[in-house]
Order: sequence, then structure tokens, then C-alpha cells
Amino acid sequence: MNPAMPSGPSTSPVRQILENHLSQLSLEVDSLFSVARDNERGEFAVQLNQAVRRIRQAADPDELGATLLDAVARSRPASRVSAFPGKPLAASASAACRRRPPKPSTR
Repeated sequence: MNPAMPSGPSTSPVRQILENHLSQLSLEVDSLFSVARDNERGEFAVQLNQAVRRIRQAADPDELGATLLDAVARSRPASRVSAFPGKPLAASASAACRRRPPKPSTR
């Protein structure tokens, strides 16, 4: 080993400046995402509370189903509400909603 050579990699001033700026940008982006997440969470809570109030005020199963579908569809565009005689309403919000619904059994 040559004594005139430094033992570790030296950090150039340009590299230090870039690393400092990158660190500052990273902190700012984290802060912006945190604010956006909190805002979205608050908006979702308001929408959910409104849906609950509408569900409580539903006069009949049709209105209840429409309210349920509206509430689910806000977060899942491919949503559906299924109603079968003698069964409670069921909301579904997944990729499976794009397929044709199953036919009710004739038992």
C-alpha cells in the first residue's frame, strides 16, 4: 500500500452537495405523501360517514342496495350489489365483478 494514497474513498464536494439535495428532496417528498395520505383518509372518512347515514335512512331494500353500491363504487369502480330471494344484500368489489354473475340455484 502506498502511504501517499488515502486509505478510503474521498467524497468530492459535488457528490456531497448532490447527496444533501437528494436527502432534502426525499424528506420533502415523504412530507408531501404524508399530508396527501392524511387528506385522503379524512375525505374517505367523510364519504363513509355519509354512506352510513344514507344506509340508516334507506326506506326499502332497493334504496339500501343503491346506497350500498354507490358507497362501494367510489373506491372500487368494478362493483356490484347482489340480491337473491331470502338472502341479505351482498356487495362485491373485485376483478370478479367484471364477470357475469352466477345464476341463482333453483333448489
